[in-house]
Amino acid sequence: MKLLHTADLHLGQHLMFADRKQEHQSFLNWLRDLIINEEINLLIIAGDIFDTGTPPNYALQMYYRFLMEISQIESCRDVVVIGGNHDSVSTLNAPRDILSVLNVHVIGGITENPEDEIIITKDDNGNPTAIICAVPFLNDRDVRKSIAGESYSEKSQKLMDGIKEHYNLIKEQALTIRSKKNLKVPIIATGHLFTVGGSTSEGIRDIYVGSLSYFPVTSFPEEFDYIALGHLHKPQIVGNNSKIRYSGSPIPLSFGEISHPKQVIIYDCSNQEISEIEIPVSRILKQIKGSLTEIEEQIAELIKIQKEIWLEIHIIEDEYKGDLSSTISTFVENSELKIFRIIDVKGNFRKQLMGTEEIIPLSEISVIDVFKKRLEAEQSEFDEETKSELFQMFNETLNEIYGEKGEN
Repeated sequence: MKLLHTADLHLGQHLMFADRKQEHQSFLNWLRDLIINEEINLLIIAGDIFDTGTPPNYALQMYYRFLMEISQIESCRDVVVIGGNHDSVSTLNAPRDILSVLNVHVIGGITENPEDEIIITKDDNGNPTAIICAVPFLNDRDVRKSIAGESYSEKSQKLMDGIKEHYNLIKEQALTIRSKKNLKVPIIATGHLFTVGGSTSEGIRDIYVGSLSYFPVTSFPEEFDYIALGHLHKPQIVGNNSKIRYSGSPIPLSFGEISHPKQVIIYDCSNQEISEIEIPVSRILKQIKGSLTEIEEQIAELIKIQKEIWLEIHIIEDEYKGDLSSTISTFVENSELKIFRIIDVKGNFRKQLMGTEEIIPLSEISVIDVFKKRLEAEQSEFDEETKSELFQMFNETLNEIYGEKGEN
């Protein structure tokens, strides 16, 4: 059996003022063709199907149309979809019964019955080919009971213990099924979480805060033959174990993600071979840096390419140059280049030298960073333990909001 692992589609996502519809559709078309050409038997999408819990209609249509097309591919008998932190459990689960007719197995969130996360895939003759432990994103409230008076460290450790316990519970269910039915098939697991040592990229929001809250790779059960992870947008091997992987997002979801190639993973269960398949670039995102003169020269070279390119520009000037936006806009006139953001790298330093207040655009910092700065401004009001508790409570609030609504 050959499985294909992808994750973090974020259908319906916008990059500032522009939607990503064309890029997502190009990826889905390419993925469909790859599944056909490679004769893939199982497709796993490891969370964050949508960018928000209330995706736009076009994103829903794109998703359902793609699943229908995959169901018509002779080799691909099963699709497993798990919920991520950006997904709404109810949105994913709503068409679950209908999609099951197409052998699309949707696990939007955990239920009271752990066996709901166990999926047995079969070949054309009805013979089992694999046992899938389809573990979705685990909310704090799913795996940890809140107790008054707990410290931040205690809460974090209990959260990690709860996640570990859940994986062990699902593992035991899978082993019991394999033993009772005398099956000689691999056990494949999924997940949507941070792991210790996982490398993040711009735009990834901490779900579990603090070093204790990054799930240790050693806590995954050894009985899993392959673990298909989602949440981190950079493709990577975890803990030097080639069978525990983040596939990464299929398109760069921010300018901070353009430095690494995008890929999907193919795992052949019969010989345990793993292949990394690079995804073609459907739209160019580029960061350019330098002085105003250097930026003008770089833009002139990009115009010669005669392709639509989305730009993030980092201006490095020691002296004030007036209205940078207006000046740079003239560089791209009558071209296919689109400027998304201009960052004056030394602007804040100049403000400090002039004795003026430092101003950082909200678009350049995360929600977490805003709260951190607010806590720093209250040095005299709270001790370190109180600030730690406030930080934990703030993140639990974010987790409640984003875990259900998935909004940035």
